[in-house]
Amino acid sequence: MAQPARLLNAEKMKHFYILEKWGSMEKAVGYCFFGPAPRSFISPEDVLLSINAATGWNLTIEDLLQIGERGTNMARIFNLREGFSRQDDTLPERIFQGLENGPLQGQGLPREDFEQALTILYTLKGWDSQTGIPTRERLEALSLGWAADLLLIETQK
Repeated sequence: MAQPARLLNAEKMKHFYILEKWGSMEKAVGYCFFGPAPRSFISPEDVLLSINAATGWNLTIEDLLQIGERGTNMARIFNLREGFSRQDDTLPERIFQGLENGPLQGQGLPREDFEQALTILYTLKGWDSQTGIPTRERLEALSLGWAADLLLIETQK
């Protein structure tokens, strides 16, 4: 069931989390951004078939999502190393201000709603909800346990 576009709740964050993993997977395997669902006509099942045909592997949709999640976590680790934090995971200030005209005149995205949605998203990702640092458990589940050791070293500097 469709939800209001401006609503930021746990269900919407769950869908965002899945789409983020899918998009990251497309980048990791070199798949065209414009062909596959949800943007176009190539179904997830056909994406899976084409990747399995090209590689000779026998992946599942869950495997593809895990590939994407690993990529997202690797990017996060890089950004953390470069000094980024939860404070950098934001939107332009204009989004939080009221619109100047149109049907939503005077309305902006409440910053509290955004912060709550970010906390939900971090929890879904297995990241610390206050810092945005991936947890050791999540990294180990993604076969990135070595990165947890790197994060420990980097965060102690």
